[in-house]
Amino acid sequence: MKYKNIFFISPPFYSHFNPLLMLARSLKKQGARVSFATSIDFKDKVEEEGLDYYELDISKNKNTTKEASQPIEEIKRLEEFFEATRKGPIETLITQSLHRKADMLYSPDELISNIKDIVSKIEVDVFVVDILSYSVTLSLYYLAYPL
Repeated sequence: MKYKNIFFISPPFYSHFNPLLMLARSLKKQGARVSFATSIDFKDKVEEEGLDYYELDISKNKNTTKEASQPIEEIKRLEEFFEATRKGPIETLITQSLHRKADMLYSPDELISNIKDIVSKIEVDVFVVDILSYSVTLSLYYLAYPL
């Protein structure tokens, strides 16, 4: 295996977290040392897979439980998203696009600092990031870390 130390960063959404977790589990089974940074809400799931967990908030918007503890405006956006999914794929994509305007660069300075702090403690050969985590991807480019 070319990459021995793989670092995953996941947004706090089950629909993004679960596929990344399955990939992380598979790579661990192949002998990689896998670290995983995401919302505290997913800590137990990450640790159940035997992966190294690091807390990292990359969005104030979360979809981690039905009772997600987040600001009222984020709960409203989540309800708008669920309503859009009932109307179909086009309405869902339009709603997601409108919501992305608020998510694109959530606390970039803090995110860069937090990623840098975590990476200073561990060896990382490559990062695996959700394609919609624009702020994370930009942070990694800024820090010149390998994607």
